[in-house]
Amino acid sequence: MAHRGSIEDKVKAIECIDDKVMGRLRQWQGDLKVLVMPDHPTPIEIKTHYAGPVPFLIWGKEVAHNGGSRFTEDQAGRTGVEINPGYKIMSLFIKG
Repeated sequence: MAHRGSIEDKVKAIECIDDKVMGRLRQWQGDLKVLVMPDHPTPIEIKTHYAGPVPFLIWGKEVAHNGGSRFTEDQAGRTGVEINPGYKIMSLFIKG
């Protein structure tokens, strides 16, 4: 929806993912670790990709909270956590 420049539809798509996917994961009984992230940022204003940092979420029982309260680029920047180069995020995910 960001490629179309539709903030309303982008919000609806994110809410749908949150409800259908994340809502079910929150109810999971047992061990589970999840990495959630987009493949690239696509700001509504420019309707295309740009080479900037993306927010990510690692969620699970053994994962420490980093202070973020929302899954947004702004909140991600406030945590001070940056993985560069990006492929190293898998090491962080595996370690927890």
